[in-house]
Amino acid sequence: MEDKRERKSEIALLNAVFCLLVVLIHVLSYAIADADASSWQFAAIFFPWRFSAFVVQGFTFLSGMKLFLKSGGTEDWKSFYRRRFRKIIVPYLVWNCVYYAYFVAFSYYEFSFADLLRHILLGTLISPFYYIIIISQFYLLTPISRKLSEKVHPMLRIISALLVTLFMWQYLPQLVPGFKYNDRLFTTYLVYWVMGCCAGRYYEEFKRILTENRAFIAIAFFAAAAMEGCFSFVNYTGRGYLPGGDLTQFIYCAAAIAFLYSMALYFSKKRNLPAIIRLADRYSYTIYLSHLFIIFAVNHLISLIGISGIGPALAVRFAAVYLLIFAMCLFLSGLRKSAVSARDKA
Repeated sequence: MEDKRERKSEIALLNAVFCLLVVLIHVLSYAIADADASSWQFAAIFFPWRFSAFVVQGFTFLSGMKLFLKSGGTEDWKSFYRRRFRKIIVPYLVWNCVYYAYFVAFSYYEFSFADLLRHILLGTLISPFYYIIIISQFYLLTPISRKLSEKVHPMLRIISALLVTLFMWQYLPQLVPGFKYNDRLFTTYLVYWVMGCCAGRYYEEFKRILTENRAFIAIAFFAAAAMEGCFSFVNYTGRGYLPGGDLTQFIYCAAAIAFLYSMALYFSKKRNLPAIIRLADRYSYTIYLSHLFIIFAVNHLISLIGISGIGPALAVRFAAVYLLIFAMCLFLSGLRKSAVSARDKA
């Protein structure tokens, strides 16, 4: 999400799609919480919500891939970390302050600098912020990733990362009793980062594999989606318990990333990217940080108007949130063009 330089069209398309799916997850979350788990309405909302839940893994994959796609020669690590701090950490700090001020103003919290600092360090103020903690860990570990990519075969790295990911996710809470931040530890997403790094390092080969096996990847994706949908629906609604959910989720996430990437390669060659996709790509990180604030504002509007019923509230929330997000992107784009014009004149 963080890189605003000109990029390959398939990466821009996928980055925008992932970003818009993050928004969809949180728009649907309110309806999921209100719906009766035994109703058909719940199922109609649950499956799009659940099938979109691979996007953090997708963003992790893309981040690793873009990093290694652009690597070449000796890295200036001081410059590398300075850029990441400016592009990732500074906006993150700003939006933490914005959300915290909002929560204090509406009496959700009493102001405490120590409390704010704890939220910033742990990414606990709002749900999407945990990803910033995860990706920051991966950037800190980038020199190690580079060294390993030079010395270890890609398949061995991927298999090792998968084993670490599955083991740490399942057993770390037992090894460290009371530890409740497994979801924001880099090991939970290590396999997606490593796969992205390998894809970036061997990008042309990666594209060839996806292109030549597009039909097989599509079949694998739909089969994995059916399996993940069944497992997650049964387990989430309490209709029963199907073991192996972690492995099922990994298979689905990996298949979804491969399928959407193969589609992005196909469609990006057929036509130019629509303006709405280019906007979502350019401002994806801003959207990621700010979209819950927009959802909060829309929820207040829904409450003031007195809209009742899951369906009407969801329809209004969906339309208003996406309209406001793209209005924000257009506004930011206008500011950027004005700044460039003023700089050129100067």
